[in-house]
Amino acid sequence: RQEEFETTLSESDGYNFGSTESGLSISYATLVYFLRAVEAEYISDNRYHNSIHAADVLQTLHSLIQMGRGGISEALKKIDEYSMLLSAVAHDIGHPGTNNLYQINAKTDLAIIYNDKSCLENMHAAKTFQLIFNSGKSTV
Repeated sequence: RQEEFETTLSESDGYNFGSTESGLSISYATLVYFLRAVEAEYISDNRYHNSIHAADVLQTLHSLIQMGRGGISEALKKIDEYSMLLSAVAHDIGHPGTNNLYQINAKTDLAIIYNDKSCLENMHAAKTFQLIFNSGKSTV
C-alpha cells in the first residue's frame, strides 16, 4: 500500500520534493508522517484556527504559487516553495482560540514563557520546530 501511495505521488504533476533534481530528497513517507503530526497538534475544538483552516491557507498559497508561474514563482527555489508550504500548514499549530492580548492580560503560561512578545506566533514556531527536530523519524 505504501509503494502504491508513493508511486501515485511521484507520478503526479504536483510538487516533487523527493526527487533528486529538487535537491531536497524528502521521502513521501517522512512528509506524510510530519503532516499527520502537524494535524494532530491542531485543536479540533477550535472553531477557526484548526486543521481545516491550515488546509485552506495551504490551498490559497498553492494557488498563488501556481498563478505566479512564468513570473515571480520562477524566482523561487524548491527550498523556498517547500518552506512556504510547510509554513502555511503549521502557521497556527496548537492555537488555543484566543489572541495575544488575552494571553498577556490573563498572564497565561504562553505570555510568561514568551515574555508577552508575540506569544502565539512564538508558540506556533516552537511547536513546529519541535515536530521537525524531535519527531523520531527523518526530519522534513
